[in-house]
Amino acid sequence: MFYFLDMRNIPKLSNSNLILQNQKAVLQTIDDNNIKIVEYKIPIISNKNEEIAIKIDDFIIDCFNTFRYASFDRKIINFENQVQYEYEEGDIMELEIPDGSILGVLVIPDEKVIDLIESGISIRISLFKKYLILDDDCGKIFKFKTTFISNQETVQEQTFNSKDIIEVLKNNSNKLCKVHILQDFPICFEFDDHRIFISPLDD
Repeated sequence: MFYFLDMRNIPKLSNSNLILQNQKAVLQTIDDNNIKIVEYKIPIISNKNEEIAIKIDDFIIDCFNTFRYASFDRKIINFENQVQYEYEEGDIMELEIPDGSILGVLVIPDEKVIDLIESGISIRISLFKKYLILDDDCGKIFKFKTTFISNQETVQEQTFNSKDIIEVLKNNSNKLCKVHILQDFPICFEFDDHRIFISPLDD
């Protein structure tokens, strides 16, 4: 077997792919509208540096909930040597943050602050002068102070559906976050154990 993983660390998400490559494991899931991609980091117990993509189905999720450990090769998942399953191969998406993106590091605000942002409207997001700025063009501007910004004099601004942004912020309130933003590329919210890419709205 090429990979050996602790199944307790894998989120139980259908319609996702478990990607094993480059000595790392991630679970990638895409929302129904292809707007948001979430990538969860999975600790590897051991591996042989092979590239594997596994489409997660209901049976695999049931086994995730039943067994603690599993090993993988190019065709088979073996759950604690009790259940062997020939999986369907999944797709591998290369999600790399491009050079030139502006990086801001901040602690996501408390949910009470996030609740003030109106849901379901267009919202412009930028990193500028030590702040992550959310501007709804309706008179409300939210400024979240960063602890670090890679270029304090550069504005990288994009427009998003505020519903998608609110969901990310609320689910990760009070966590340390790296925000990567670049024109015409999905914004990336990076946390210790997962990354979230959200596509901007079309102009």
